[in-house]
Amino acid sequence: MPTAGGDVIETAVNWDHDAGMVSVSTRRKAVISKLRKLGLEPIREEIGGYTTFEASDTRLKISFRGPKNLSDEQRKAAGERLKKARSLA
Repeated sequence: MPTAGGDVIETAVNWDHDAGMVSVSTRRKAVISKLRKLGLEPIREEIGGYTTFEASDTRLKISFRGPKNLSDEQRKAAGERLKKARSLA
């Protein structure tokens, strides 16, 4: 994902299925924040801002989702569900 300065910010995920470990290296602040909220501490901080985390593959659940293409009706229904859920909180 290019930034305003033209830099590319990537997130690399490596699974070691035999060892049952997942390694995540990223410069994205949102990903770093999510991993820290999961209680993970960086194992390495590199020049260029990349931070690497490791966790067991049973602890770290990662899903890859593409953007959803919702119809106007679906978007409106989702908005109403969200509005209702917020009013209950």
